[in-house]
Amino acid sequence: MKSMPNKKKRKQKGQTIIEFILLLATLVGISFFFYATFGKQMSSLWLRIANQIYDNPNKKLEIE
Repeated sequence: MKSMPNKKKRKQKGQTIIEFILLLATLVGISFFFYATFGKQMSSLWLRIANQIYDNPNKKLEIE
């Protein structure tokens, strides 16, 4: 079995890095979209859950 020439290996390594960067950028974009769209709703949901777990009627947890 022949090994790949060095030039072809470097090109393939560069392609892998570019694919990783594009995938990472896509995930960051999707995460930002969901945070911007559902951030406040998720925050209030977690706050209600935490208050139910805390279950002290005299004190309420707050997000600053």
